[in-house]
Amino acid sequence: MEAEQKSVGGVAIRFLSGPLAEKTIYIQKSVTIIGRDAQNDIVVFDPKVSRRHACIRMVNGSWSIENLSQSSYIIVNQQRIRQGILQNNNVVSLGENTSFVFLVQQPIKQPTPSSHFTPPEIGRPIHQQLPGATPKPSSPALRPPNNIPPNISPSGTLLAPMVEMGMPTLTVSSNIHSDRTIHTLNKQTLNIGRDPENDIVISEPMVSAWHAQIVRDGSDLFFVHPHPLRGKTLNGVWYQGQRIRGDQQFRKQLVSGDIFRIGDENGTLVTLIYDDGAGIPTETLPEMKPIPLTGSKLTIGRVPDNTVVLNHPQVSAHHAELERVEGGYRVLDTNSTNHVYVNGQRVPDQLLRTGDEIRIGPFLLVYTGTELRRYDESNNIRIDALHLKKVGNNNIILGWGLRPRPGVRNAS
Repeated sequence: MEAEQKSVGGVAIRFLSGPLAEKTIYIQKSVTIIGRDAQNDIVVFDPKVSRRHACIRMVNGSWSIENLSQSSYIIVNQQRIRQGILQNNNVVSLGENTSFVFLVQQPIKQPTPSSHFTPPEIGRPIHQQLPGATPKPSSPALRPPNNIPPNISPSGTLLAPMVEMGMPTLTVSSNIHSDRTIHTLNKQTLNIGRDPENDIVISEPMVSAWHAQIVRDGSDLFFVHPHPLRGKTLNGVWYQGQRIRGDQQFRKQLVSGDIFRIGDENGTLVTLIYDDGAGIPTETLPEMKPIPLTGSKLTIGRVPDNTVVLNHPQVSAHHAELERVEGGYRVLDTNSTNHVYVNGQRVPDQLLRTGDEIRIGPFLLVYTGTELRRYDESNNIRIDALHLKKVGNNNIILGWGLRPRPGVRNAS
């Protein structure tokens, strides 16, 4: 990516198919990366889209697209390309399932006052805009494309809220579908819940109608549970492996990377991730394939005869077991060297509850009730050497201590 990004305007892509179908996203930079990885500028959770799939670039006033993947492809106007020029109304396909139309804003005749369009309030989806509000004209509209294939015809276009540079955001996702919504936290108080009148609407049955709030106090943001209008939620909140009961008062100053979860007895989990907008990427753990819990017993260890193989020196050959019991599963430490931890506490044997975090060596296993979602933290382990000194000839001290590598976090 270029060292310097220039602000651009008047260009957007409207997704026609795939996870972002019917959403319009404005291109904000001269270089925009699209792919499945969460660090991309535009994230598309489609298994047929590569982690870093495509790059849209502006050079000398012209737009082009480049394929960044060795295993996937790009099609522009039904022609497979490696790199090519983009023009207004070009239709681009990324793999088999995802496509979008490239739109260049052009001045057009202003509509009559009765047909002015008001873009959605940032941080609030368009379908939640209050009817009867006085619309205001904004920037010139994008001309509709005229070459969309007949088999791709979205019923309408939703404007995806654009994330303002430097603004904090809350990302909402679920373990039962691939949708991911980013909400900008640009109001004094933001309500979170299932009711459509909330600022952040989470349409999942385990979320209460009015579940929580994010409130600003000076320059700080706080997560507040339960919502003051209700005083109690059905399923509470999970934070750092600890369950906050539905009737339990909880107020947490938000720090970038904070993760909150709302779950039910069926194993469904809604995840809320806070980003302070400072532009410093939070450490994300590489997620591995989930482990379905279907049998009566599941063994975990380093050697291949285990049901779940965690190949790392900190994991014992036969480290732990998950055993089905009445009401769910329990985890047992099978005399391992480095022990088993549940929600940060060492345990020899414990009944698991939805949202519990099991730590085995450098691996984090999140219990959902129906599966284990595992994450590998081995690349995030750091060793700090303190109070060491390097001595040269004649006992001359050459240096003190060791500086840790940047970008990695302390082992816990």
